[in-house]
Amino acid sequence: MGRKETESITPQEAKARLRIIAREIGLVPWVRRQPMDAILVAVVGGFVLGGIPRLWGRLWGTGVGRRVGRKVAQRIAP
Repeated sequence: MGRKETESITPQEAKARLRIIAREIGLVPWVRRQPMDAILVAVVGGFVLGGIPRLWGRLWGTGVGRRVGRKVAQRIAP
């Protein structure tokens, strides 16, 4: 920066810096900076979340799902 480390900044300058930094934090600015990475994350997340019902159905059919379901139900509503 153009200022020495020992100099202090005014409250207005501090507020302006904070506003600039606050605009760069979050999901939307990351998607704007990294659009291809955001698409990749969305596609992989869709495959993972889309496969959960099928996996649960397979587990339920083998009996493992029934046991897990009973344990979960017991913890939720004893």
